[in-house]
Amino acid sequence: MTSVGLSHAIGALRIPAYRWWFVSQILSASGAMTQAVAQSWLVLQLTGRAVDLGLLAALAWGPVLLLGAWAGAWVDRLDRRRLLLVTQTLFVLLGLVQAGLTVTGVVRVWMVLAVAAATGIVSAFDGPARQVYVLELVGTGRVASAVSLYEVGLNASRVLGPAVGGAMLATVGTTACFLVNAACYLPPLAGVGRGISGTRGSRRRSALRCGRPGRRRSRPAVGSPG
Repeated sequence: MTSVGLSHAIGALRIPAYRWWFVSQILSASGAMTQAVAQSWLVLQLTGRAVDLGLLAALAWGPVLLLGAWAGAWVDRLDRRRLLLVTQTLFVLLGLVQAGLTVTGVVRVWMVLAVAAATGIVSAFDGPARQVYVLELVGTGRVASAVSLYEVGLNASRVLGPAVGGAMLATVGTTACFLVNAACYLPPLAGVGRGISGTRGSRRRSALRCGRPGRRRSRPAVGSPG
């Protein structure tokens, strides 16, 4: 790849807000993979049945398949930043709930399945919102770069997440995996929150500029000289 091609491919990273979002997406996706590994191991420990692992996967990904098209149309009517603020918060809370159930020893297989299903429902709305949000961050001129970088980040998380999950299961246990997943959603949550604050600040500054005396020229009355 030539230097020009490489510069075009990573062009979206020149935008500070997108750089933060890109890194935070690798973290959150890796955290989700880490939790998926831990949930599978936990279900296997609780029941020892392979069919429950299949049910876990169906509940985690089924909502994305069934609700994806409807959720995408619904996302188009909403403020993507606010929606992402909600979804990232829910991911943090679901990770903490799973960790709390596990560390207290009250966890049952139906609880793990319920958390997986809830995560899948949130993901059905989170995915389309993320894609549109990227367009808002980089603009139409750098969409190709943003999409290619997204694929790089996604593939990186598919390697990092299970590897980290397996290492943590062998050393510190399942609860730590769920806590790490919850923590990995804090950077995107902070980035979206900062974006909302920045938008509000820009609007306030624009309103102040428009309201300053002398900024607008009054039009002369009809028939008046000059």
